[in-house]
Amino acid sequence: MSRPTSEIVPENVLPWWESACQYDKIGDVYHAVKLFRRIIRENPVWVPPYIRLIHIYLQREEWKQVYAFSKRALSLDASLKAVWWYWGVSAEKTGKLTVAKRVWSKFGLLEKIKFKELVCLKIFYDQRSELIWALTCGPAKAQIINIPYPTSGICYQDIVYYHRISSEYQVVGKVKHPIYHILSRQKASHFNTYSCLLKETEQEDLKKLGDLCQQAGLGFEIWSNSTRAMGNINEEDNKEFYFIHKDLIENEFLISMAARREDQVKEILNAWEIITLKIYTDFKSYEKRETLFYKK
Repeated sequence: MSRPTSEIVPENVLPWWESACQYDKIGDVYHAVKLFRRIIRENPVWVPPYIRLIHIYLQREEWKQVYAFSKRALSLDASLKAVWWYWGVSAEKTGKLTVAKRVWSKFGLLEKIKFKELVCLKIFYDQRSELIWALTCGPAKAQIINIPYPTSGICYQDIVYYHRISSEYQVVGKVKHPIYHILSRQKASHFNTYSCLLKETEQEDLKKLGDLCQQAGLGFEIWSNSTRAMGNINEEDNKEFYFIHKDLIENEFLISMAARREDQVKEILNAWEIITLKIYTDFKSYEKRETLFYKK
């Protein structure tokens, strides 16, 4: 079977293409960008260098460049559905709302979008990926309802942009949920992340803590029950789910809470100790990581 025309490297740019791809692979952005741009100057109708540059600028969150190269790539090949999505998101990020609306209309999203619809999102960080749940709040936006692991760069109730093209699914019960990749944070929440260990704790004790958090408007999650995180970001490898905390003893739980301030969390935990006569230990607060990791 012959290769698609777009994948055949033109002879006049072959050496530059091979070098640019190698620089891109090892993370040498400066030389990769320089060579991909040179290839475009030499062969402006060949699409692959535009796609490479879009991915580089997505990773760096340089949205004006994402917008410009997405627009140029689509002028050459309007069938690139993923690039349409990049163009729409970058249009929103750069304030070109009329363009964004035109893109969402092209896919029928302005008519079809259901607000507060549950979606499954994937974030990449620290050589792993994590599946998190969110509620839609626009054609390309959703608000996080899980408490992601802190090094992910995502916090409870952050609003994020995501890519609505999916080739993976999360099965819950008998329902298949498409998995979408997070592209960028649109708005950071005011919540911070905290965790602690609960000792000799029964299910009713966990429920009581969850109820107290809900009444106070705080986020609550049992991290030690979570199997959302996967240990390798290579899509070709078999993914293994893992527990964030593996060495817990029976009736011991690692829980997370999301609040604006630490004293709010301590107040709830102290009240929980009085009500249940149980204890918490290993309290931790986490600094927010500002950078998200986009995976190509």
